[in-house]
Amino acid sequence: MKHVTDLICNWHQDYNNNGPCEKYDSYKVGENGIISIIENQPIYEKDDWNYTVKQETNEGVQEYRIFNPNHVTYKITEE
Repeated sequence: MKHVTDLICNWHQDYNNNGPCEKYDSYKVGENGIISIIENQPIYEKDDWNYTVKQETNEGVQEYRIFNPNHVTYKITEE
């Protein structure tokens, strides 16, 4: 079985004091309150692969749906 452990997403170009740079969002299970990252397979022809990130915050558990993955890391387990 595959479990998502890391997700890098939403790449975009930005600028800082040194000129152009790359920016992205990064989520890792076990860091910054990230509880889980769930991979969602498309159901219909025009659907996209997407990921649900669950994060524990001061307001409780928040969920984010990510549609722009750039890099996904899996942990393979035998179940």
